[in-house]
Formats: sequence, structure tokens, C-alpha cells
Amino acid sequence: MPLAFEAFRALNQPLYLTYAKAHLPEDAAAQATVQTAFRLILERWDHVVSQPRPAREAWSELIRCTGSREHPLPVPAESALQYDTVILHQLGKHSAEAIAQATGLDIPKVRYLTGLTPPVLHG
Repeated sequence: MPLAFEAFRALNQPLYLTYAKAHLPEDAAAQATVQTAFRLILERWDHVVSQPRPAREAWSELIRCTGSREHPLPVPAESALQYDTVILHQLGKHSAEAIAQATGLDIPKVRYLTGLTPPVLHG
């Protein structure tokens, strides 16, 4: 197993698990789904790391494994990206930085999508 993959998994597993637990009825099912997602990511690791945003590519595997696009939770979101960030921020209390790392989005984009953008001061 590549060392880079092990580091990737260690860094992202808590957020992947938060997301899976939000969409699956039991903790054991969420754990198994996250493990399946990481196994599939590992099988495609060379492809994943060759992408412009490897974390985004890997995140899409978790989305497929959880079925969250087919059965979303009733949260206010105008896009799939906003849905993902809101779930991680509101249910998991994860920071914008951690969400950006796991999903492959830019930190300002995560802040915007979760409503964490600081107000602009007008002088």
C-alpha cells in the first residue's frame, strides 16, 4: 500500500465517516461503506493522484458508495457541493479547512457554501 495513500486515508477518514454516518442507518454500515470507498480509491490510486484535484476524485467515490445523491437528507442546499459541505460542517462540526482537504474544494469556496464567509466591511 503506498505511503501517500495511507496518509490520505488517515487524514480524511474522520470526515468520510461523518458523511457516511449521516446517510446510513447504522455505524457498522457507515464504517463498512467508508472502508469500501477507500478500497476502491486504492484500486484506482494512480488515476486518482493523476487528476488535477485528487481529493475531489476520491470524494466522488465516497459519494457513490453512500448513495447520498439518490437519497439526500432534507438539508437546504442549492447544489451537490453545498450539500456535501453543509453535511460535514453542520453535522460533523468540521472546519472549512478540513472540509476543503477532504472534498478537494478551495477553502474560500467551502466557506461560501457553508455560510462561513466573514462579512465584508465597508469603510
